Amino acid sequence: MYTLLYKTTLLVSALVLTLCILYQYVNQHQEANYFSSIVDKQNRAESLKDRHRLLLVGGSGTAFGIDSELLEDSLRIPVVNLAMHVGLGLPFMLKQVQSIAHSGDIVLLTPEYFLSDGDEYMQFYTGVCYSPALNYITFDHPLSFAIRRVNYWIRRIQSSFLLVIEDESSARISDTTSVYFRAGFSPRGDLISPLNNRAPDKIAQLEIKPLDYKKEIALINALAKEFRHRNVSLLLTYPALSASTFMANQPAIETYTNLMKKLELVNVLSHPTKNMYPDSCFFDSAYHLNSAGRHNRSLQLSSLLKPLMHHVNKPTLLSSN
Repeated sequence: MYTLLYKTTLLVSALVLTLCILYQYVNQHQEANYFSSIVDKQNRAESLKDRHRLLLVGGSGTAFGIDSELLEDSLRIPVVNLAMHVGLGLPFMLKQVQSIAHSGDIVLLTPEYFLSDGDEYMQFYTGVCYSPALNYITFDHPLSFAIRRVNYWIRRIQSSFLLVIEDESSARISDTTSVYFRAGFSPRGDLISPLNNRAPDKIAQLEIKPLDYKKEIALINALAKEFRHRNVSLLLTYPALSASTFMANQPAIETYTNLMKKLELVNVLSHPTKNMYPDSCFFDSAYHLNSAGRHNRSLQLSSLLKPLMHHVNKPTLLSSN
């Protein structure tokens, strides 16, 4: 009896020790991880909480494709680029900016085409990097949080047996290979790490699959209604997209454009065709602009936004931040 108990205790202890070691292993480089950049983005927004701000919301296309310093200098308003990855999903992004925006802010929403719920693992990973982000995740029922947390850690531990975890703490903007790491963002939140990198020979193409999108339209409309009461301006623009991908997905893009007509209290800027750029303007995918494309895109957005800035309290905005 005592022998069995002793062996069971040893087995359980060994299991617990193994799990603890694996936990440390999968988290040892977390602070340098790409998704930990949410901490810096939130901190910048918080540092400007007493001023009107331009808040940029979207997936990695917005992270790659904006020169916030250019916008800030042109529009004379502090810019915070909150964008990270399409996998976080539209509901996550809307909840995040809902918690940040205050009276006088301008929110520019640039979702990728048919951006929907996102990836549960990626959302939870971001929540582990920055615990308040767990509030941006939509949980279906009271037990959903616990179930998803267990599934998340099982997947993290499983991946530790299969993958070599890259030490992102050694990545630098000055190198010519690293792209996705926390220090790859500018102080304003733009991803600038790929600007001096050699682009792949071909950009990754994608298929845009139409969705019903009633739920997503309702979420945007609900946020726009709330923002109207809070004196926050909600604008929407279409994502930059490579010409080859645009031409291959015209029916889906037309469907999406028609759905955007159902938005209420949202100023929709421009048209999808105005956001189509030559393939030579992209880095590694149909949404990720390179340095030249990023510059042209930012000039375009500046010209669209300038006429809308008249209602903002300009003296509050003048700053070198």
